[in-house]
Amino acid sequence: METFPSKNISIAWVEKGSLTRNLFLSFGFAILTALSAQIRFELPFTPVPITAQTFVVILSGLLLGSRFGSFSMILYLFTGLAGLGLMITLNISVVEAIGIGVVPFIFGDLIKASLAIGIAQKLK
Repeated sequence: METFPSKNISIAWVEKGSLTRNLFLSFGFAILTALSAQIRFELPFTPVPITAQTFVVILSGLLLGSRFGSFSMILYLFTGLAGLGLMITLNISVVEAIGIGVVPFIFGDLIKASLAIGIAQKLK
């Protein structure tokens, strides 16, 4: 039994392609991450919406592997540092930002992670 079953999922995608292809896939997942943030469901008790973004983040790691999945998110990170905008825009502390921007979404993120794993395994 494999210790890291998700490694098998990404290996086929990553090893079949050239470095250039894998970099383009990483860039594509960074763009897809940004676009998936636009799929939003507003909640009345928090200014932070539920998005499809966490699903794409998890899927990129599962399909691209740790190296290229991480690279994809680093690309996205540098374009999304404005997300710091929650603390600045609302003029709140880190604890308050976590309370309204993270905690309400943990359960939904676990569901999206499960779905991403299921899809990645089907694409294997």
